[in-house]
Amino acid sequence: MRRRVLAREADGRVTMEDRGPGMRERTTARVLADRVSFEGVNTYSRFRGEYVFEAEGDGTRITLDAEVRLRAGWRPFEWVARPVARALVRADLRYHARQLERGRGSMRSSGA
Repeated sequence: MRRRVLAREADGRVTMEDRGPGMRERTTARVLADRVSFEGVNTYSRFRGEYVFEAEGDGTRITLDAEVRLRAGWRPFEWVARPVARALVRADLRYHARQLERGRGSMRSSGA
């Protein structure tokens, strides 16, 4: 998968495009103090949602609320797509959580 940033706005919005075999996706995300909201479209669906970050003990709880709607031509396959979409969204959440944890670790080691 290859990602290209298409635009960065002053209000914290970033528009990016991901391309891989059999898939193309365009996403706009907006970074706020306690959340990242996003919306986009890919080869198979339209989607939107947000990651919410809440302090909990010594860590952070990350909640993902997402809505995925298959594009018209793919709707007859919804029964197959639903579990696949859930698995992909969960994998995406785990990936971003690992990125955040690595970033947090590097901030600690640099004295930030």
